[in-house]
Amino acid sequence: MDTAALRTFVVAARAGSFRRAAGLRYLSQSTVTQQMQRLEAELGAALFDRTGREVRLSAVGRAFLPRAERVLRELDAARSDAARGADVPLRIAAAPHIARVFLPSLLAKVAVGTDYSLSVRPSDEVPGAVLDGAADLGLARFRPLPPELRSRFLYEDDLLLIAAHDGLDLEREPPDAADLLSRLPLFTYGPTATWIAVEEALLRAGLRWPRTMHVAQVDIAKQFALSGFGVAILPAAAVRQELAFGNALPVSLPGAALPTDGVYAVLPKEPSAAAERFAERAGAWFARRGAARQR
Repeated sequence: MDTAALRTFVVAARAGSFRRAAGLRYLSQSTVTQQMQRLEAELGAALFDRTGREVRLSAVGRAFLPRAERVLRELDAARSDAARGADVPLRIAAAPHIARVFLPSLLAKVAVGTDYSLSVRPSDEVPGAVLDGAADLGLARFRPLPPELRSRFLYEDDLLLIAAHDGLDLEREPPDAADLLSRLPLFTYGPTATWIAVEEALLRAGLRWPRTMHVAQVDIAKQFALSGFGVAILPAAAVRQELAFGNALPVSLPGAALPTDGVYAVLPKEPSAAAERFAERAGAWFARRGAARQR
């Protein structure tokens, strides 16, 4: 039986809505619906009575709920016992930007064991991996909301509007943000909450952009911007080398108070000792990096 679908069933049963369950599980509503359909097909019975957007447990669903919760508790306890009693890899789920920019140096300095297992997935999916037990610890670019998780702030980074360097004299008039945004597409990427805050900041500053292009990752947005095809608002850490070597230009945004980017450790309520130690040492490592960035 698919344990991810089983967890989604418990959340949907408690929330009374597939839409709310999707938000709590960091899934699309269609994924929640598909998981419930597969679970019902496997059991051979309907677990929910559906009325418009609301769902109610059927008689079978009410009987199945406490059993599903018991199975998940036993599974979580077994995983916790195994992690304490065996030398198993620390499973980390990380957003692509974090995995590329920070993790190589971080893992070289933070030693909590001999083995690691890394899965790279969109930042929005990192909390779900921890919730499902697929990862012992997550590294995401936003603070997760589900009460079943703990989060620890690790690092704050500035967001910058970046354009490709056109090869002309650096002493000439700097590029104008309003002009660039009016002519070139603005590349956007997840997480969604960050982009809502970015767009609100630009609008408050009186800036408009007629074209956007959504891409999956920070690195993809950066490469498009460096090609001169458009512009992108990127974490400073993602473009440090390009700025140092003059391949990219930071563009001033007068009057726009952009949000900051972040790195958060995502942990279950009762993390393994290895995950807890990693988060603590990662926090110390990022604190040193932040101090160096401010000097």
